[in-house]
Amino acid sequence: MKKKNLYIKGRILKPFIIAGFVIIAGVAALFSSGKEDENSNDIVISHDVDIAESKDSQPQSSDSVAVSETTESSEACAVLKPVVYICGEVHTPGLYTCEPDTRIADVVVMAGGLTPEADDTCVNMAAKVSDAQQIVITRKGEQTDAGAAGLDSSSGAASGNTQASGLVNINTADEAALKTLPGIGEQKAKAIITYRQNGGTFSKPEDIMNVSGIKDGAFSKIKDLITV
Repeated sequence: MKKKNLYIKGRILKPFIIAGFVIIAGVAALFSSGKEDENSNDIVISHDVDIAESKDSQPQSSDSVAVSETTESSEACAVLKPVVYICGEVHTPGLYTCEPDTRIADVVVMAGGLTPEADDTCVNMAAKVSDAQQIVITRKGEQTDAGAAGLDSSSGAASGNTQASGLVNINTADEAALKTLPGIGEQKAKAIITYRQNGGTFSKPEDIMNVSGIKDGAFSKIKDLITV
């Protein structure tokens, strides 16, 4: 009787036991599938990050480099400033570095202004300055003829080449004028101009020997032909 009862209970419980195993297997399968999906997502995300980092690390194209170099070149050209020399009836004669649109009146102010004896009509105060220009402010009553004073009648600036005496002004002469001097060729003429552009000034003719390549021998040939 007992064996029969056990048999009957076993028959009744068997489907539930099988169902339990099936449920457990299904849950295990779902859990395993979820883990695989997470690992797959991690791989995809990692791959995308690697691609983005690879793009960021790529060098700039030649076009970008060319644009950068052009910009730097333009900026370098924009900062070039004219250097002028003002002398005569101003309180502080000398060399001055100016902005590109500076006018003679501005340089006069930079030089401390006019002295009481200055003739303020001897130059065109509204004229713009140029590199290596000499500005001479004369006394009242002095000769102001442009040809005799060696001035440019349109701007009141020195001609940049020779004085009325026929001497070459080494503070203002251009390359062509400098090359008229014996022993001064293209290379030495450019060296003189470069010296001036770098802030050098000639207070007396002997100062030209401060220029590279011009020593006693060269100076002896031109000392009677130059002025400052």
